[in-house]
Amino acid sequence: MIYDIQSEREFDEKIGNGEGWMLLDFFASWCRPCKLMASVLEKADEAMAGEVAFFRIDVDLMEDFAENFHLVGVPTFILFKNGQEKGRIIGYNDTHTFMEKLRGLMEEKE
Repeated sequence: MIYDIQSEREFDEKIGNGEGWMLLDFFASWCRPCKLMASVLEKADEAMAGEVAFFRIDVDLMEDFAENFHLVGVPTFILFKNGQEKGRIIGYNDTHTFMEKLRGLMEEKE
């Protein structure tokens, strides 16, 4: 299941103070690559259930908060482990490539 983060407090509770691997998707409803990545993210969530918790933030709804991450564009996926940023995946990727990049970041940062 992919959880929506709708406040800074919610981010702190679930990701900032969380344990284990977490992937945060920064997206916008008007962004075509973001829409295309929605199904890729769902497949990744299914494939990695129990390994990684998946979250999303709509950058238009949390614009000030999103600016803190110095995003170069959307979609941007930030991988966290125990509340610390471990890597980023930026832009559209097909499912295979996205999974490869995500697993690569996890192996590299363990």
